[in-house]
Amino acid sequence: MLEPGKLQAAEVAISNEGPLGNTARIEVRGKSVVLDSTGINAWSSTGDAFATLEATDSIVVTKSSIYPRLVGYSALPGTHTETLSMHAPIIRSDTSYITSQAAAIDSKFTVAIEADRFIATDSHFWAAVSGSEAGEFSITADSILLRGTEMTSTADGSATSESKQTRLNLTAKSELVLDHSFVGSNTGVSSRGFSRVAAGDIVLAGAAIDISSSQIMARAGGDLVNVGGGLNSGNITVTGTEIRIRESALTSSTISPVGVGGNVLIAGHALDVAASEISSDSLFRATDAGNVRIELDGRLSLNSGTVVSSSTESSQGRAGVVQIKAAEIAIDGGSSVSAIAKNLSSGFAGAVSVTASRSLTLANGATLSIQNDATSGPTQLARAAVSAESVPAESVLHVTAPQMSLSGAELTASATGNFAASDVQVSSSDHLIMRNSAIRTTATNGSGGSIQVNGGRIMVLDHSQVCTSVLGTEGGNGGDIRVRAQNLVMDTGFIQANTRVPQASGGSVFIDVGAMVAHGGSVLVGGNTPFEFDPRLTGVNVIQAAAPNGVSGNVSLTVPVLDIAGSLKGLSAEVISLGAMSKDLCRIGGGSSLTPLGRGGLLPTTTGFIRSESQDAVAREQGRAAEAGSGVSALYKKDVAAYRCEQ
Repeated sequence: MLEPGKLQAAEVAISNEGPLGNTARIEVRGKSVVLDSTGINAWSSTGDAFATLEATDSIVVTKSSIYPRLVGYSALPGTHTETLSMHAPIIRSDTSYITSQAAAIDSKFTVAIEADRFIATDSHFWAAVSGSEAGEFSITADSILLRGTEMTSTADGSATSESKQTRLNLTAKSELVLDHSFVGSNTGVSSRGFSRVAAGDIVLAGAAIDISSSQIMARAGGDLVNVGGGLNSGNITVTGTEIRIRESALTSSTISPVGVGGNVLIAGHALDVAASEISSDSLFRATDAGNVRIELDGRLSLNSGTVVSSSTESSQGRAGVVQIKAAEIAIDGGSSVSAIAKNLSSGFAGAVSVTASRSLTLANGATLSIQNDATSGPTQLARAAVSAESVPAESVLHVTAPQMSLSGAELTASATGNFAASDVQVSSSDHLIMRNSAIRTTATNGSGGSIQVNGGRIMVLDHSQVCTSVLGTEGGNGGDIRVRAQNLVMDTGFIQANTRVPQASGGSVFIDVGAMVAHGGSVLVGGNTPFEFDPRLTGVNVIQAAAPNGVSGNVSLTVPVLDIAGSLKGLSAEVISLGAMSKDLCRIGGGSSLTPLGRGGLLPTTTGFIRSESQDAVAREQGRAAEAGSGVSALYKKDVAAYRCEQ
């Protein structure tokens, strides 16, 4: 069926095939195909539906619609397909609506768009399946540009059996650009309410990928009212050589009580992210959140408040694992990488792993963290079998890099309820430099997590702290701290394992270093009163495991503090007189070529004495002048003075 408007093409074919007219087919072909304010609709209620547009030069769709559709819910023999295909060197869509819907039971959709250049502006692409079969939506081109455009793949939950996942692929050989656009995969629960639908996967691939002010979202489970259906959320995969993300969001989430959040993977050479979110979440009554992975062989930059996280607020599930691997990692401007168990969740906080093969730099409010805001109670204990004194063994913040620098940054594991804080493990083979920074675990009414730090060749605490503490009155013991390095330098550096809980014990502190250098020449070790860290102080260094209302922990150091400044104070230095070594470079006599006496002269030898001969010459000539008369003396003094270098 063609709706009113303008259609330019060499051939237009419309057909219904089969004994019951069960196939609807529209084919448009030509050198250039132009649709302007028109519509192409191919509907079938008893079979397949096809819409095909092909051109040797270009396809241009303006203010138009293309809508192949399978309708009806009566069972048909076999699996039926709704297909939309577009093929041309250049395909352009402007303010148009291109859809594909397989609404019959046991039906599926296929959308295949191929071009050298694909450009969509202010357009809407929508593919939906209501049956139990999968749907495939793919755009393949050398370059893909979406501006103000929405692309959505939907499984709407009308089937009576479990649906297979849909898939949305955008593949560009060179450049893929999303500008103020939306790419999504979602599920909903229909009025029938008996569906089990999985959200589809989203795959973006290109040599250069630029995502700006856009959203890429996979979501499962319908809305908060109809949560009875739904399975897993879809996965999001982005692969490219150079990837740039600005003011955008890549999120996979589920509110399904029987599903999990999808995984998010970004892989390639270099990734630059600013003011954006990359996350997987399990919401409401869902189960586990998915994992978030960034894997690069080049540089990763997270800045301007970027958030990379996996979180859960489900009483049944747990947060996923956030894993980052790159050669160089720079996290700046308040950006964060975290795993979070929210207030009403089960208390399984997930894990964070950050590994740089060359260097890791955190600055200006950057944080790597595991955060647990849950409080154990009957619901959590019954469903998740966890307690205030236990966290999953895999709930660890693990950070590794040969060269590590923290400036105004934090590595933290916190528990604000009655769960124990997670552990923190930091390893550097060359150096760990901390300035105005912290590595810490904090618990409120649970035990403090442990901290293990390998500082490599040199570890510097410059107005920084490594601490584990318990702040409440109902919690447990302070966590243990173990620090290893060849050299440890402390300038207002604090290493503390404290607890304020009555009858509790402070954690153990073990400092295993080859040499320790402290600014100010001293370190306060031990004590039952916790010292408050104040970065404004200078030369105050503290190592302790205090428990003012319980039992203080043990503090062990393998070497005494080395006070270099104090050692230098006792050294004496003999002042060497340079008078005997002075030499008049314009000396008179001794063979100098600058003297007015005679012709030539011998050069001084390397074994000869260094003498102050100019003064001797003046004295001799003054004596001669005295014999000859005062007039000659004054004149000769003037001549001699003219040859002195300082005149």
